[in-house]
Amino acid sequence: MSQQEIRYAWNGEIALAYQLVGSGPLDLLYMQGNISNVEVNWEHPPLARFLRELARMSRLIVNDRRGLGCSERFTPADTPPIETLMDDVLAVLDAAGSERPVLLATGDCGFFACPLAATRPDRLAGLILVNAAPTWRRSDETPWARTEEQLERSFRWVQSNLGNASWTRRANPSLSGDDPELRWLARYERLAQAPGALYSEARRFAETDVRSVLP
Repeated sequence: MSQQEIRYAWNGEIALAYQLVGSGPLDLLYMQGNISNVEVNWEHPPLARFLRELARMSRLIVNDRRGLGCSERFTPADTPPIETLMDDVLAVLDAAGSERPVLLATGDCGFFACPLAATRPDRLAGLILVNAAPTWRRSDETPWARTEEQLERSFRWVQSNLGNASWTRRANPSLSGDDPELRWLARYERLAQAPGALYSEARRFAETDVRSVLP
């Protein structure tokens, strides 16, 4: 299965990049959290293999959310609210001709996937979450989460290290600095998002709590 062409959905004047892959019996919308680039995804063998496997069972819609990859970018001064990201998803579904897909959301995409599934069950047949959390902030109900100070320190660290594969190196300390995997991931980060927007977006997600919609 070769790399698919990039298409654009529009929410007003904002372009939202997506691809259609496969022709399975159900529609599956895949939204990748943290970093994403629908064109560069296919250069990485493990990620490309994952997408091909999804496309074997579905008509797969791969989307860069607003601010990431090939979709319209934003600056720290115009970071969109969660409701706008929800509207973006519906615009992509309309453009792809998808009436009621399953949504597979990873990481921070859960912050808008959960309220969308709760408020628009007519548009989603199901929701799959991977590495998502309803809130990042510590509370009596979430004592394992981070304090405000820990969140801020983490966001500033990521802002300062975007584009050098430090995320991957932190999770895989055995990888050396000249490992080809690290070099590719550093490039992937740079092509996914800019440091200022990443920090601003992280702050927005930190202020989001979707526990009330989970039931």
